[in-house]
Parts: sequence; structure tokens; C-alpha cells
Amino acid sequence: MMSRRVQAPTTVQQAIELALTHERSGRFGDAEQLYRAILQQHPNEPNALYLLGRLALRFGHLAGAEQLLRRATTIVPGVAQWHNDLGVVLRSMGRFDDAAETFRAAIALKPHLVEAVGNLSACYGERGEFVESAVWAQRAIEIDPNHGAAYNNLGNALSRQGRAAEAVAAYRRAVELQPAAARAHSNLLLELHYLPEVDPEVMFAEHLAFGRRFPSPAAARFPNRREPNRRLRVGYVSADFRAHSVGYFIDVALDKHDRNGFEVFCYSDVATPDGLTQRMQARPIAWRAINGMPNEAVEQLIRRDQIDILVDLAGHSAKNRLAVFAKRPAPVQVSYLGYPDTTGVAAMDYRITDSRVDPPDSDADRLSVEKLHRLDPCAWCFRPHEPHPPVPPPPREGDRPVTFGTFNAIPKLNEPLIATWAQILRAVPDARFLIKSLALGDTQTADRIRDQFAAHSVAAERLDLRSHTDDPSQHLAMYAELDVALDTFPYNGTTTTCEAMWMGVPVVTLAARTHAGRVGASLLAAVRLEELIAANREAYVQVAVDLARDRGRLTDLRQGLRQRMLASPLMNGFDFTRRLEAAYRSMWGHWCNSRRASV
Repeated sequence: MMSRRVQAPTTVQQAIELALTHERSGRFGDAEQLYRAILQQHPNEPNALYLLGRLALRFGHLAGAEQLLRRATTIVPGVAQWHNDLGVVLRSMGRFDDAAETFRAAIALKPHLVEAVGNLSACYGERGEFVESAVWAQRAIEIDPNHGAAYNNLGNALSRQGRAAEAVAAYRRAVELQPAAARAHSNLLLELHYLPEVDPEVMFAEHLAFGRRFPSPAAARFPNRREPNRRLRVGYVSADFRAHSVGYFIDVALDKHDRNGFEVFCYSDVATPDGLTQRMQARPIAWRAINGMPNEAVEQLIRRDQIDILVDLAGHSAKNRLAVFAKRPAPVQVSYLGYPDTTGVAAMDYRITDSRVDPPDSDADRLSVEKLHRLDPCAWCFRPHEPHPPVPPPPREGDRPVTFGTFNAIPKLNEPLIATWAQILRAVPDARFLIKSLALGDTQTADRIRDQFAAHSVAAERLDLRSHTDDPSQHLAMYAELDVALDTFPYNGTTTTCEAMWMGVPVVTLAARTHAGRVGASLLAAVRLEELIAANREAYVQVAVDLARDRGRLTDLRQGLRQRMLASPLMNGFDFTRRLEAAYRSMWGHWCNSRRASV
């Protein structure tokens, strides 16, 4: 943000007006210099503090922005917009409790400040209070029926409660009102996967519509040396370098990469680093913290690093940076791990998958803007959270009734799935069902799930509904209470399936016709448990019931599943990373020999 020296005008007001003129014309360095000149002479000038803080927020300098905005709101506590902007900073830093308090202060000063009301809705959602989030989103819509961000917040709240059709409608309205808001459009695409049935052709068309947001970038001459066998710079972009599903799977590659052949960069959008983040940072990795950084700055950073292969780990999930990839800052761009479908972005060259989730004889290649690279036998390599508890002993006959369960997120639950689970419970009359998910901490959401089961003649007392567990080790220990894990469909689990098997709990999955619905089949095949993969709902019920009735089989699986996983491709980090590197090397070689390389 630094620029040439600017002569400050004679009065504070004149200086501020000139700085704002610089901002409007994109001369941010000049504006910053003027604000700092004012504060050098008048350290407590509140408008200069606020405007400099707002400028720091714009460029992702969150700590500085917080300090400046706090000083401004302390000196002049009665400006609602200033409190709102401070709340935005705190929310970007992952400090949701502090942010919510600050948004409430803004609303107290100006009850109809729709921006603050909408931000409070988003903050409640990030704290796991989804019903309250929906209430505040509706309040924002009442203030301004054309406020697209409020509809996006409403969609988020409805999604987390498992109300997918309503969430889709809210997201569509958000996109209609704010066509330029890519975030709402990404949310819509992800939510469509939670519906019980969507035509793959329609889904592809929806993704292509998103891709049309981004015109093809102008041809660029990359400085990268076109040498197929040289050491490559690989950059990973993610907000999930932490104790998160993506973190548990990418951790292996970050650890096992051949440092002689690959220089690894991580562009981390993590707001609140944790133990896994710190473990990743301790490795020989070039770590780039980009939380709060605008897309343009991230793009420039990647270009300066001269990345050869840039890997997106988000797709259309939260805090994605697809807008950066659309600008093509690297010669080769790859989508992997974080999203079960095409991105729709023409500048994305490849998507990593395998032949189980995207069979070569299916429509998968045609329904993807990226070229599919199948990383057989399995596109995933799992590393559990550490420390992890030992496998618990199998329950003795008569200790407790058979317990089915799922630890998948509530958005993956739908009416046909619950009807199928109810059918299983009716076939095993003494069985119980344990569901663990963040949204179940909300009483109304839990009651809604009970009502859905009750509609299929499953009494509430057979259900054990639990919310989020902050401690990952305690989360894993809860699998001791399960005998059989039931996968969700048509959107399978990934981490939940691996965690269940790691803790000795077999998983029954239904292989649907899309990538999202075939992940379970890939994971189970990797550990040679094909007999637990069902082709339809009837087979899914039969596999689950037969397994629950076979105590000997359950005992054998409890005692042997962890070792089976350790001996499988699903946990062979060395072999997996070599296959991943071979894929990168092939992609790079293709670029070196392509027409684009000479542009």
C-alpha cells in the first residue's frame, strides 16, 4: 500500500477529503500516507483512525485494522457503522463471540442498519446457532427485501438445519439480487448436492453458469522454465489447513512430498490456527498466510512465487478462492479434495479423482470442465487426528442393544435417507440410532429430526442426538458406542467413514451415480470391504440388518479394521504421495509441450 510522498493539505478535513479522493481513484498508497500524516500530528483524530482502519481491512491487515477501529470507536462510541466494521474485522479473525457483541452494539445504535443485522446473522451461524441465524437473516430481509447477503445468510442457516430445498430457494434469490456475488452462487452449487435427486446434466449446467462469471483471462507469458524434469513449485490453496476434513487428508502429502523434486507452498486462509496448522507449518513448507487478503493480492502473491502447479482444495466450499484461479496465476491449475464435482471454472485444468468415484465408462469426463486425472486405486489418503484413542473392545452379548449411527453433517440428511434408516430400525426392533452433528446443539433442529423419524414409526427414545465435540480425541472415542455406521446418500461421508473404520466400526454405503455418492464405495474398496457397498436402497437395508445381526462379524471387524486400514492404499502415505507427484509431473509435462507454454 506504500506509494510516493504526498504533501498533506493545511487542515485535517481537507486532508481527509483528499485521501478519500485518492481511495476512490484507486490510489490507496497515497490515501494511506495522508491518513498517517494526519495521525502523526493528531494521534486521536477519530475519522483518520477509522478510515485508515477501513483501508487496512480492505488489504487484509486485520490486526492493524482492529487496533485502529477500536481506538476510533473508543473515542467516538456512537457511530454504528464503525462498530459494524470492527465486527467485520473480528469475524474475519474467527473471533465470533467478540464480533457478535460488536454487531449488537452497532444495531443498538442503529436498529435498521441492515449490514450489521446481516453480519450478526452470519456470526450466529458460525457459532452453530442456526435457528437464531435464520431469525436475524429474516429480520435483515424485513429491513431490506432486496438485500442479497441476507438471503445468502438465510440459505446458510437453513442448510445447516437440513432444510435443503428451502436453502436452495434462498440462495437462488441471493444470486438474483446480487449477480456479482460469487459466494452465494458457490453456496447454491454445494447445496444442490444435498437434494435427494438432481439430474447430473442440470447440475453441470449450473456449474457452467458459475464459470461464465469469469471471462477467460488474457494470455500471459509465464516466467516458469519449461523443463519437464526440474524441481517444481506446487502451491496448495485452502482455508482448511487445520483440524478439518481437508486437513486430515492433505496432511499426508504435505508430510511425504519429495523435497528434492517439489518445493511446497501453502496459501493458508485459516482464521484460527490449531495444532494441526502448527504441525504443517513446522515442515519445510513456504507458508503464506492469506486470511483477510483480497483476491487480487493473493493472485499477485502466487505470481511472485512463480508457482508451477496451483492446487485448489476448496471447490465451492466455504472461503474458496476460485476467483483467484479464474485469473490463472499459475501455468497448471488443479482441483482436488474439497469438492465433489466440477468447479465450472474454465481456467481449472485438472480435477483429481479415481475410477471408483468417476468410472471411465460413465458421463463423468463429459460433465466436467476439468480433465479428470484418476489417481487409482484411491484418490484419498487418510491420517487420523493425533493423539487418537485405541480401538475399544467389542461390546459383549447383552451389554447393550445394537447401535447404528452416523456422524455426518445434518445437511446431508434428507427424507429418502431417513425413511431408509427408519426401515433398518424397524427391521432390528431393539436397535438404537446415534446421530452426532453440530446442528443438533440447536433444540429446534433436533426436534425436527425426531419428528422425521416419528413419521416413519421410530420412537424418539430410540434416537440419541448429540452435538459437536470440540476435542477431536473425544469425538473419535464416541465411535466406541457404535456397532454399525450408516453412510449418507446421495452425498456420502469421507472423513466420517475413515474415522469410523479407524475406530473399528464398519460402514455401510450406497453407491449412487455421482462423485458425491460414490466416495464411500472408493474408501470401502480400498480396505477390501466391497460387501458393505450397496447398489440400491433395498440392498443398503439388507446389508445393514445382516451386519447388525452378526455379532461375530462385528467383533472380527472391531478387532481387525484398524490394521486392515494401515495395510491398505487408504493409509499408505508414501505410495499415495508418489502417485500424486507422478500426476503433477504428467500435468507439468503436458503444459511444457502445449501451445499455452509458448504464449
